[in-house]
Amino acid sequence: CTFNAEPLARNLDLMVLGDGEAALPEVLEAWSRGRESGMGRAELLASMRSISGVYVPSLFTADDEGGVRPVLSDYTVVRRAVVPDLDSVTMPSRPVVPFSRPVHDRLTLEVARGCTRGCRFCQAGMIYRPVRERRPETLGLRMSRGLAATGFEEVSFLSLSTGDFSALDRLFDVSLDLCSANQVSIALPSLRAGTVSEEMFAAMASLKRTGLTIAPEAGTQRLRDVINKGVTESDILDHAARAFGLGWQAVKLYFMIGLPTETREDLDGILDLCLKVLAQAGPKARRVQITASISPFVPKPHTPFQWESQMTLSRLEETLEYVKALFRPHRRIQVKWHHSHMSYLEGIFSRGGRELGPVLEDAYLSGQVFTSWTDHLDIHPWLEILRRRGLDPDRYLRARPLDSPLPWDHLHCGVSRRFLDIERQRALQGAT
Repeated sequence: CTFNAEPLARNLDLMVLGDGEAALPEVLEAWSRGRESGMGRAELLASMRSISGVYVPSLFTADDEGGVRPVLSDYTVVRRAVVPDLDSVTMPSRPVVPFSRPVHDRLTLEVARGCTRGCRFCQAGMIYRPVRERRPETLGLRMSRGLAATGFEEVSFLSLSTGDFSALDRLFDVSLDLCSANQVSIALPSLRAGTVSEEMFAAMASLKRTGLTIAPEAGTQRLRDVINKGVTESDILDHAARAFGLGWQAVKLYFMIGLPTETREDLDGILDLCLKVLAQAGPKARRVQITASISPFVPKPHTPFQWESQMTLSRLEETLEYVKALFRPHRRIQVKWHHSHMSYLEGIFSRGGRELGPVLEDAYLSGQVFTSWTDHLDIHPWLEILRRRGLDPDRYLRARPLDSPLPWDHLHCGVSRRFLDIERQRALQGAT
């Protein structure tokens, strides 16, 4: 949330943009020195403004046009902290083992940070540039120690695009014997079609299998070009065919609805692509389970789509019902979807300003806690609080003029506003 921190600006003294490993040691040292010298809170916070990545909200004020103005002339923008060499920072070798079984019950190893692809909807792909990788030998050592300390039966190689990790072959070589000896499976996050070699597929198949995840994001090639996904239908189908041929029986496909320029044809294409993926299983199709996971598009700060509109709640629910109806006759394909009320609130707070701070406070005081759990989410108190505060929730979902001030203009992720504008224009032209 720090790359649009304004909804929380009145509640927090200090935030760190970017890599915490780079900034937090300096923050803690400065805090210790300041307390020892008797600095007051305001003086201490002001002294930390020179630390890369540190955002002190009290040193900026919100204006009437939706932007933010600096209080001090030497502190007008906040640039994110960056760790240039991931191997220079320590990963935990003895992760905490929870008392109860978590959703992701496995050892997680971050293999890289950043992404080369430039998907236009993806905030993480913009704010974590440039790509930085860890050495396979370092990862192998940390895997060995982590498995010995925890007893996990699954290890995940985590990054924004693990298939693009330049030393993935070597990492598998380092990991396979260790995983085989301990009966540990390797889980990869959603894979970009075409990035996993035949040898790596075979190596994964030799271990305990987890499900395979592919992220086409859109049902047609036209819309995949708009979002700069960089994969073709043939890439996706070839990827699925190789997986089925090696014995995979569960494949999950990620899609978004409500993307810029989306048409009914793009929605129909979601089902069409799922059916084509299922067909790649051939005679094994009766044993295969395809899952289509549908998430609403939410425009994010620091992306080429930060100016775009988001579906209203009524339009979103109508579109979800249309997509679900498409899949009802097809029992071999399961459909899951992100809660529409959750996406609606996410759209409000992802591009909102400081005026939303009191809304968060009111919501908390009225008992709106654990609302990221869908069974605890009730949107009606949120809408009532927004109304009481004189705020129109749909206003936050509308398109923004390109020249309008934005609540995050003073927070620099390393990608310029001009670059984002150019990428937006290319998106509208369908250029990759």
